[in-house]
Amino acid sequence: MKAGRNYCLLQVEKEYENVSAVKGLGGKDILINTTYDPKRHARIYGTAIAAPDRALDGGQQGARIILFENHPGQPIPLAYHEPDSFWARDWKTIAEIIPEVEVGDRVYFHYDTLSDSNVRLMAVDEDGKTFYAVRYDEIFCVVRAGNIIPIGSHVLVTPDKEPWDSILVPTRNSDGSLKDKSLWLQTKVEPSEKYLLGWVAHVGTPYACDRRPAGNGGHSVELAPGDHIIYSVNSDFRA
Repeated sequence: MKAGRNYCLLQVEKEYENVSAVKGLGGKDILINTTYDPKRHARIYGTAIAAPDRALDGGQQGARIILFENHPGQPIPLAYHEPDSFWARDWKTIAEIIPEVEVGDRVYFHYDTLSDSNVRLMAVDEDGKTFYAVRYDEIFCVVRAGNIIPIGSHVLVTPDKEPWDSILVPTRNSDGSLKDKSLWLQTKVEPSEKYLLGWVAHVGTPYACDRRPAGNGGHSVELAPGDHIIYSVNSDFRA
């Protein structure tokens, strides 16, 4: 089975998570009405059945699949329009993604993917299993043998949260002595996430044009797991 250029063929058992994690009477499943806010219930993973049978398209057609503009910053460097300069690229295309998905991977993708024009329903087998052709730039990461591998230069981040102590209020016994900490009042269910702050958990392979020689045959990446970072507004996707 072939997926074609720029696409991965995924087996996705269902389009929505329509069964609640909470069980009903007698352990019966509770079904969720996914027609209300369907994107909240969209399934975002599947199993890779086939990877692209050719390299991601670097020709004219592939070059037109623009992912985002590579903004040079302000002030714009003088070398921005020089052909041999790093800044000569005005945008990132799908051809810049390093193809790393392998058959058998659990693949995680954007929640809009299965209802997006970028995906194609390929087939439904006799058991009702569905197969979708998902474009490579819709994929965030894969899980392979227990290892999380970001795809398409993505970085996976664990949100930084305020400490638990900040939401606890010390309380005292009738004699004025301080109660055990486990009995202190809690001002909310759990600590809130700090605005635009997080800890790097996994770092993906950079886009092809962003890769830098590391001197040992590999490629250097400025981020590393454990780094404390500030990310831009609306850059986070929550899986």
